[in-house]
Amino acid sequence: MLTLIPSSRLVLTLHLLLFGIFSSLCHADPVEDAVSVIRSRYNQIEGWKLQSTTIRFESDSDPASGELKKMYHGGDLVKAVFNFSEGDHGGATETYYYYQGQLFFVYVSQGYWKFSGKTLSNGESETVDGIVEHRLYFSG
Repeated sequence: MLTLIPSSRLVLTLHLLLFGIFSSLCHADPVEDAVSVIRSRYNQIEGWKLQSTTIRFESDSDPASGELKKMYHGGDLVKAVFNFSEGDHGGATETYYYYQGQLFFVYVSQGYWKFSGKTLSNGESETVDGIVEHRLYFSG
């Protein structure tokens, strides 16, 4: 069965449909807006020539060692990089970004290696490398 719609009602229906489609395209995604601001601040900091201070550490009783590098722009802390290793089998780099004293982004990269339990054709033990990355975004 075919239902006929009066032309004025059809035009109104089409206008409302098109308005709905276009208005949904025009509204910004608040998450993407926040990530865009974070990317912009990140790129700005990465483009600056920063002054830095570094603190190194090493344990006498443990294979752990590393450093904390704090970076400043105009006297304000804008980036901190914490590198550490846990002996020969792994380590991590944690990078923290600040804007007006507030943390807005953290990037963590953890790497490790381990024996696979298999032997290579040359008689050496096979190893497996792994890396895990985390990105944390803060908005507020």
